[in-house]
Amino acid sequence: MAIFTGVTGSVVFDGDTQANVRNFSFTGTVDTLETTNINNRERTYIPGLKSATATVTIMYHNDNNTLRNMLNNCVTGAAPAPARLQLRFHDRDIDFDAYLTSVNVTCAVGDVMTADCSFQMTGDYTELNL
Repeated sequence: MAIFTGVTGSVVFDGDTQANVRNFSFTGTVDTLETTNINNRERTYIPGLKSATATVTIMYHNDNNTLRNMLNNCVTGAAPAPARLQLRFHDRDIDFDAYLTSVNVTCAVGDVMTADCSFQMTGDYTELNL
């Protein structure tokens, strides 16, 4: 039985592999639509829209141009554009087009400066291998 660890993980956004990733998380959801008839005694549902979000924490280094390119997409660009987000670990992939929706840069005494980035999927998964 294989145990997955973060040491093999990587994050790619818009073709740029992000260096110095501390962690990432992924949440996939499916809305449910109620189809209960007025004379039913139990609620019934069907699947509705699916969505996904992801967060990534990247350690901020001065020479990290891939992080700078990603942040420019969200913060300084005139109109943010979606780009392919690829979350990889071992032989598993979670790929989808996403908007970089928020960036939180944190600098604390005694700690490495980090950028917490949040993504919102647009469209469908391009690859999903959990």
